[in-house]
Amino acid sequence: METHEPNLLPAADSLPKPSVGLLVGAAVLVLCFGGLIQQGPLLQPKLVAEKGLTWPEAESVYVTAFTILTIGFCGLSMLCSRLGACQNIVLGLLVEAFGLVATSFATKPWQFAATYGVASLGGLNIYIASLYIANATGNPMPSAIMSAAYNASAYVGYVYSVPELSLKVILLGQACVAIIAAFVALVCFRFQVLPMSEGFSLRSVALSTQLRSARYISFCVAFSFSTTALLAACATFDDAAERVFFGTERKSSGHYNWLIGAFSFIFNASFLSSPFLGAWASNYGWLGPSLLQLVCVQVFLCCLAWPSRASLILALPFASIASSSVYASQGGYLTTFPQQEFSVLFAGTAIFQSVVQLSANFLPMHGTGCAKLWAALAS
Repeated sequence: METHEPNLLPAADSLPKPSVGLLVGAAVLVLCFGGLIQQGPLLQPKLVAEKGLTWPEAESVYVTAFTILTIGFCGLSMLCSRLGACQNIVLGLLVEAFGLVATSFATKPWQFAATYGVASLGGLNIYIASLYIANATGNPMPSAIMSAAYNASAYVGYVYSVPELSLKVILLGQACVAIIAAFVALVCFRFQVLPMSEGFSLRSVALSTQLRSARYISFCVAFSFSTTALLAACATFDDAAERVFFGTERKSSGHYNWLIGAFSFIFNASFLSSPFLGAWASNYGWLGPSLLQLVCVQVFLCCLAWPSRASLILALPFASIASSSVYASQGGYLTTFPQQEFSVLFAGTAIFQSVVQLSANFLPMHGTGCAKLWAALAS
């Protein structure tokens, strides 16, 4: 008698679909809490003014916290696949609250870096969970909206610019709001059990039909190198602007200050274009958005590799669109693969991205030479 090996992964059409309320709730939580790491540059002046850190120490806090986030990205993607998306949102809010409280009592640079890194891991956990929820729709548009919310969450960090509020008050206030949001989410999401696909395990890896496909591996390579190139470009922008406006002299410049402020504001405004990219991909496929991503990343890097006043201004819109297109693809492109394999494929993407970003620490990450190098690597 002929026998057939059963398909042990759940069928895509058997997986539960998220409600509109769950999608909206997840997007709001990502907007308010998901992008804590993106607020790091706005935190630095407070650390210098109130905590007595030097500028290099304040910058090292952000860099170290980002490294913690990179290392933890792999584990969070696997954890979300095991616990379920809704449960991970609540967990992320509680971890972020704990990290913010710890940050408020830190006194040394390494303590600020470690505690802010933990808080940022909680925020990233919320964003990853939202991508699981969005993927369950089978449409790239919800993933693009989650990406837009994540990018827009950087603007929450402008609360650090309010001179009347001390750093401790801001951090403890954010922690209190996160705890309240966790209890609200626990009540609202408790009936929404959405393990979107089989959890990440050796069994699911072995059963995956897409993990070793050329299309998936190509996506991992393109996404990982593009995100790392963007990170290097952002680190290089200030150096390039300093080279153009100051040369060998160290003096204040109104144009320099305006450009640095405009870069931060416009780069984070990538949330404006994310939904349009999601709609483009949903209606016409990913070829157009992928080509746009490649062009924008390359133009951004070239503007920094050969800096001038004109090129740095030109870099602003290309940086914003590059950020939007890169991160919109993170969850959106994976909707073109079988939905029941999302956990495995997303974890694989996280591992690949983490390896590339950690390896980049051994390469130049500042200066025009860095921009030229990553323009070649990301091409």
